[in-house]
Amino acid sequence: MPRKFSGRGFSDILKIPNIDTENKARVLSFFREAKAASSPYYEFLCYWKILEIYGEKKGKWSSNKTKNWINDTIKRNKWIIKHSHFQEEKLENETVGEYLNKTCRVAIAHTMPSIRKYELKPDSGESVMKVNVANRVMELLVGIFIKKELDLQDESANYLFLKKKKGKVIPVFEPGLKI
Repeated sequence: MPRKFSGRGFSDILKIPNIDTENKARVLSFFREAKAASSPYYEFLCYWKILEIYGEKKGKWSSNKTKNWINDTIKRNKWIIKHSHFQEEKLENETVGEYLNKTCRVAIAHTMPSIRKYELKPDSGESVMKVNVANRVMELLVGIFIKKELDLQDESANYLFLKKKKGKVIPVFEPGLKI
């Protein structure tokens, strides 16, 4: 007797996001890479790339668009700071977006002498902790980005559901209600 596609253990494979744009595919690819990363530095860069896609979506990309989106989202969702154990006193008159850009993105992506004041040392426990806290903030921001900006909320219209077709052995993913 064939096994039904319902019940415990199968719910995660019953539906997948309906990817209908290149940006959605890129975002979900970067999110998968971030979650699979063994390096906190690479994980951060993947999250940052996701938020950069927002800037592209709104026209020519600039880091200001990404920083502004972060700051606006943090203002509307103050719980992100508390939930991620981010210490706002470390900001020193910077916004969260500026801090994440300078002390994480720039420090990870660039190693030029002119920006050494933001340098992260890969073997330093302090650097790893700083980036891990930043990753908790970024993961929450990316979750909001995916749901709101890319409209991948948990609604039937945005997902493909695994369906068994009459007379067919192999189920297929189709839009609409799950069986």
